[in-house]
Amino acid sequence: MLGFRVCRLRPVLLTWWQMLALSRDCPYTTAILTRAGRFEAAARAFLQGEVESAEPEQLAAGFLQFLARDADPLVAAVAATEAALQEKAARDRRIRWPQDPDPVFAYLERGEPFPQDAGAPFMVAVGAEGMVSWPI
Repeated sequence: MLGFRVCRLRPVLLTWWQMLALSRDCPYTTAILTRAGRFEAAARAFLQGEVESAEPEQLAAGFLQFLARDADPLVAAVAATEAALQEKAARDRRIRWPQDPDPVFAYLERGEPFPQDAGAPFMVAVGAEGMVSWPI
């Protein structure tokens, strides 16, 4: 009887562990999704198609790629930017943002008030030298 309970509990524990890994390895995307009340649903949607043995780094990269195509342009921009920052690519990667990324990162990194006014779209370039943004 105990073996049956453990077998039923295994998928629940695995999902919980993977969600914990995603929140640790994708802090910006997790924070923006949590603010919108969407982290658990987005993580579960992503994890439905994932193999149990995926390494945490591969899991995080896949999660960010999955969310870089999100219908919410801010979520997509945060996920794409976080993926680019984690890649540390030699060439610049350009990401369109629906608003100025600086106040969003102030919220994500320092807990400053979330910017309510979306403003004009911005372009963000992430490369070996870091991140730079400008209005478009």
